[in-house]
Order: sequence, then C-alpha cells, then structure tokens
Amino acid sequence: MKKSVKVYMLQDLALLAIIGAILEALVQRFASTVLSGTPTIAFALFITFLAVARWNLWGLLVIPFMAAGTWIGGIFGEIQYYADAYDWRVFISECIGLLAIGVNVIAFRGHKTKKVMSSPIKVIALIIVDYVLYCGIQFIVYRLLTSGNILKTGDISATYTVFERSLGQDIEDGAYVEKVINVCKFIEQGFIYNLFGLIIALVGVFILRSQGIVNNAVDKIVDDKRLAEAEAEYLNSLGNADSDEAEAEAENDVSNDTNEDLGEKSNSESDETTEKKF
Repeated sequence: MKKSVKVYMLQDLALLAIIGAILEALVQRFASTVLSGTPTIAFALFITFLAVARWNLWGLLVIPFMAAGTWIGGIFGEIQYYADAYDWRVFISECIGLLAIGVNVIAFRGHKTKKVMSSPIKVIALIIVDYVLYCGIQFIVYRLLTSGNILKTGDISATYTVFERSLGQDIEDGAYVEKVINVCKFIEQGFIYNLFGLIIALVGVFILRSQGIVNNAVDKIVDDKRLAEAEAEYLNSLGNADSDEAEAEAENDVSNDTNEDLGEKSNSESDETTEKKF
C-alpha cells in the first residue's frame, strides 16, 4: 500500500511539473509582448498550490520546474531588454519565493484540506496570502542577489536601441534612440505583472476544486476505498436478500405442492372408503 501511494505521488507530481513547466514557459515566452512587462509567475502559483494541497510539503518538489519554465520562456521573449531580465537570479528568487506556499500545510493539517477547499472564502484568502508572501519574498531575495541591499535596486544595465515617440505624436514621427536600461527594475515590478498569475491560480483552483481534484490525494484514496467497500458490501447484502427471497419462494412452492398432494391423497382415500360402504 505504501509503495503504491508513493509511486502514485511521484507520477502525479511529475505530471504536474511537466505540464506546469510547459505552460509556464509558453506564457512567459509571449508575456513581455502581451503584458508589456516581466512577470515571474504565470502558472507557477496555481501548480504549486495544487501540488501542496494534494501532497502537503512533498508538493514543493515541483518548484524548480516552475522556475525553470519561467527562466527559459522569459529569455526567449521578443523584447530584448525584457528577455535579458530573466537570468539565474530570477530562477533562484522564484524558487525561494514559491517555498512560501508551504505554509498552506498549516491550514491543511489534521486532514482538513477538504474542509478548507469547501469554503470559497478560505480558498480565496489562502491564494491571496500565498501571492503576497511569494511576491514579497521573491522581491527581497532578488534584491539581495542583485545589489546585496534590500533598500537598493540592483544594477544590471545594458545599451539597447529603442523606438521612441512623444505623447500624442504620430508613430511615423518617432525615432530609434540608444538607451541604457537597468533590467533589474522590470523584475522588481512583480507585484503588478504577477497579477496575471494570481488570476490563473484563482480560476484554475476553483475549476478543479469543483471536480474534487484540489484535495489531499491520500485522503481521497482512502475515501474512494471506503466507498468501494461500502458499495461491495451493499451489493453483497442485496444479493443475499435476493437469494433468501428466492429460497423462501422455493420453500413456499414445495409446501404448496405437498399440501396439494396431501389433499389429493385425502380425497382419493375418501372415495375408496365410500365405494367400500356401498
């Protein structure tokens, strides 16, 4: 039993990690163009929340895959200075930030995952707390990695050719200019651009929650086993009831046949007695 649950856990987490990393990379690939920014999470919050809900702290094993998806997808963005913002510092800061979702096990302790998931208010509150914790920790770690000072923005600057035009000016009147851009400032705006990931987490959790997927996997296995045993016991008792009823009917038929035979025999003896008298 333990081995089968362990194998099931590894398979489940592997599936979540692979699907999550692919979706994360695809969204980050186009995020800079669509959102005009540099989010550090897209599907990462949702997948990590789901993994922790199903497997407690073991669910945190999907984090490096989510961060790798962000990193790989980000560096292939179409806007170069956004793409350059995604480096190993983003990977590490995202990994450490997502670890904050592990606090969810406090709410899930004592096999209360199903109870928490049954309350929409608690689910929303938990996801928002996870989002705030993630953004705060990721921001602090990123600053420490880039500048060594929480109160100071890092300096990773590069020169880019950027097309600019004045406000209200026609696009054809713009011009290409060279600018020195500090890419660190883009990653530090995560509280804004990561709202997209928050929306995905809220929508995704509520969709899967209605299907019973966002729940402790071991508890669900136990519940399914108990349900199967209850159904088997019910069907078995139903079969015994049918068997007892059939047996009772058979005995009743035999009793009726016997009574009919005795009646016929009694009538026959009565006729013989009458004949002898005459």
